[in-house]
Amino acid sequence: MKEKIIVALDVSTVDEALSLSSQLSDHVGGFKLGFEFFYSTLASLMLDPMVDAVTSLHKARQLFEQLAGRVFLDVKFEDIPETVKKAARTLARFRPKFINLHAAGGKKMMLAAKEGLIEAGLGDIPVLAVTVLTSLDFQALLEIGVCSSYGNMSEGDGVEEIRAHVITRAMLAKKCGLAGVIASAQEAPFIRRMCGDDFLIVTPGIRTAWATWAGSADQARILTPQLAIEGGSDYLVIGRPIVDTPESEGGPVATVKRIVAELSQSY
Repeated sequence: MKEKIIVALDVSTVDEALSLSSQLSDHVGGFKLGFEFFYSTLASLMLDPMVDAVTSLHKARQLFEQLAGRVFLDVKFEDIPETVKKAARTLARFRPKFINLHAAGGKKMMLAAKEGLIEAGLGDIPVLAVTVLTSLDFQALLEIGVCSSYGNMSEGDGVEEIRAHVITRAMLAKKCGLAGVIASAQEAPFIRRMCGDDFLIVTPGIRTAWATWAGSADQARILTPQLAIEGGSDYLVIGRPIVDTPESEGGPVATVKRIVAELSQSY
């Protein structure tokens, strides 16, 4: 079950990422690196004093050597097709476990991303489409015009309309030949039904009842690890419940072991 867990290294320094990856490498299936890590590292390389920047560069290279083949590049492409194609071709050099983009970018953009990865000639790199961010609820989708208000729906939670958007985007991603999607566990059973067993579902927004230190204020559509796997999720992206575990609770490794144990008891 440990292979199903991808730890979100949403940290702002290479030192933090190295420490967490060293602690957790033997206990999980992979690591996600995204905006917070990449932008803070880039700022360090470009703006810090030269000696500090060179040190950061060496540590960043050490991190990627340590995580070879296990990195989920959470870059969330959403731009014109040619730009995405070139960016994907470049990022293929990292040989990531997964790379993602927003399904909202459309069919041409998704196909361009795949084309860029193929042109890189570095093997099959699975592309995942973000359907609807797990931080968005129905009200947020109304505000940005993704969902429409009719009747009294705006007074409810809009679960069915959110689900319809997620499934539509998942099916488009499958049609474009993508490996799978990033989606809330709440929609996973419906995606599985519509897209089949060979379509990957990678799920963020995972929370446990006992990891009270993590909070969930910025997540709208969440589930526990057990319910996510039962619903059809293939991988669970877990950040704060793991990385923010206080030492008084055993630290990050203790949380991972507890999650794995609970998953193992369920299957």
